[in-house]
Amino acid sequence: MSKTGKDNECYFADIAYLKYMYMKGMDISLDKGPSGKGLQANDRKKTVHQIYGVCGLKRSFADTHFHLWNIS
Repeated sequence: MSKTGKDNECYFADIAYLKYMYMKGMDISLDKGPSGKGLQANDRKKTVHQIYGVCGLKRSFADTHFHLWNIS
């Protein structure tokens, strides 16, 4: 972390107040390509699919989470 300048910071999160969240219509999905037969090149024999999504953690009760910086 020292290369990013974040070696003296720490984040604390209370797991009891975190919940899985995603943006509507952007949850985990399987991309089978435009024809539905995969994303592979035409000369490939293996089928290739892509799993993608936008997700994160929703935080509630903000007083239980905190950020410390300038730790020495």
